[in-house]
Amino acid sequence: MKLERADVESLGRLVGQGFSGIENPTVSIDSRSIKHGDVFVALRGEKNDGHEFVKSAFENGAQLAVVNHLWFEKHGAAFFDKRMLVSEDTLSALQQLARMYRRKFAVPIVAIGGNSGKTTTKEMTAAVLRSTYSVLATEGNLNNHIGVPLTLFGLRGTTEIAVIEMGMNHAGEMTTLCSIAEPTHGLITNIGKAHIEFFNSEDAVAEAEGELFAWLGKTGGSVLVNVDDDQVMKQASRAGEKKFYGVKRPSIQGVSAGHDVEAEELSMDDKGCVKFRLTMRTGAVEVQLRMSGRHNIYNALAAAAVGYNFGVLPERIKDALENFEINPALKRMSVSETGGVMLINDTYNANPESMRAGLQTLADMKNTGKKIAVLGDMLELGKASASEHQALGEFITTLKLDALLTFGTEIKRTSNAATVKETKAHFATKADLVDALKGIASRGDAILFKGSRGMKMEEAFEAMKEHLRVRNEN
Repeated sequence: MKLERADVESLGRLVGQGFSGIENPTVSIDSRSIKHGDVFVALRGEKNDGHEFVKSAFENGAQLAVVNHLWFEKHGAAFFDKRMLVSEDTLSALQQLARMYRRKFAVPIVAIGGNSGKTTTKEMTAAVLRSTYSVLATEGNLNNHIGVPLTLFGLRGTTEIAVIEMGMNHAGEMTTLCSIAEPTHGLITNIGKAHIEFFNSEDAVAEAEGELFAWLGKTGGSVLVNVDDDQVMKQASRAGEKKFYGVKRPSIQGVSAGHDVEAEELSMDDKGCVKFRLTMRTGAVEVQLRMSGRHNIYNALAAAAVGYNFGVLPERIKDALENFEINPALKRMSVSETGGVMLINDTYNANPESMRAGLQTLADMKNTGKKIAVLGDMLELGKASASEHQALGEFITTLKLDALLTFGTEIKRTSNAATVKETKAHFATKADLVDALKGIASRGDAILFKGSRGMKMEEAFEAMKEHLRVRNEN
């Protein structure tokens, strides 16, 4: 598909000669990734101004740069032989160009929102759909007001379905993302206390996430609803066409009683990977996940529900789910073994719900040694931080873990509130924490590393992994 000259000119002043539009545009905000024929959008950020790299972008082969009009007044003469779109707001221009481009494609777009599990669910959903369709999916977690438009430029004439991850931490952001991507289908993985610092209550978080359902309700789209999340169910009233997924309850006799897609007969293997019977109106299959954590049952159910909605055969859904493995580089519930110790790297981020899920996964492990939790602060909880960290400690007590090592300011409340079988300690530095961990870890142990992104708990994970590797070689 082509972005026409008229599309570009509608967003500002087009300067330079010979521009007739762009076929299958590749758009970037990073001059280092620019290749011949690409479009460079100069964005101003907190640390860098993309306008400083316009020259580099053209040197790398950009055929068009989107620049701010004030910058152009000062520096435009130096680029007299280059093509530029001169705009009052380059971010707005990026978003509007993406919307224009998206409208050239009559393809379904599945939007995935929620407090946690978005990226895993997006990846699983894409895997299920790819068993039958040509699919565009968000790369990594490019799920914000910049990442969503950049993703949309990946649409091609061969694309049959797109899966777009959408993240938010303020009211109104989900509506903005929907106005850019114009999804036709959507799901909310779950709603909890993530980003509650920016809201007055969990209900306010739910209202903001629910903007996705409201958008689809107004535009005639359809939603996939997690019936086991009360807040998601409340927000589903804002939508129109619905399909439901969840874990089968004793009071519900079969999918005809309310679920379109459901899981039953759940069990777990030694590594905490879930096995279940997946039942849909189109058939039933046995599924064994490769990912640890009982919470992944809902990520799998969401992906299966999308597949079911688009007519993917049950056996293909089964194969996609069973072969799915999360990329370890994403630091999301990645389980590996080094020197006889099972290491769980779940350091990408943390909120009260995902922290409990990670700890429950640790508790479910059928390892022969100790169960050790290494935790950092949960950030962006605002006024709820103290109570949520204390509640987490009380939850840890119910799990009967062997050891708890913590680093951070708020997580000390968790340590104070928790009871474990053997070792409990709080540390001023990650280095001290790792030194202590080296002294208590032994073969057969399972260790969970988790904390919010800003805590960089992957540093403790990597240090411990290297220690175990060296110890194992000696």
